[in-house]
Amino acid sequence: MNAVDEARLASLFGRSFQWLGVRGAATYEVPAAIERLVAVGRSGEHWELQRLDVNGRGSHGGVDFGVVIRRSGPGVPDPFRDASGKGVLDCPAERVMLFGLGDSS
Repeated sequence: MNAVDEARLASLFGRSFQWLGVRGAATYEVPAAIERLVAVGRSGEHWELQRLDVNGRGSHGGVDFGVVIRRSGPGVPDPFRDASGKGVLDCPAERVMLFGLGDSS
């Protein structure tokens, strides 16, 4: 997302993708998810991973995780804001299935 690399994002989401929620809006389509993340990157906003918590395998067959992302750049109040999120990885396919990042706290 920070590199605004559409090809890498497409590879990351791939065919196991189910859902992306960022900035209060959700999408269930890979092209829309990529478009949303590219738009964030092009706006000049930068995301830095602060914390990753792996929570084990869920009933959906993927591995659940929690994140804290530090957001900075244009449109972010203060020098930075931390936002919490969660997701699911499909490990055999090496793809993101679900990812949601809440509004900044």
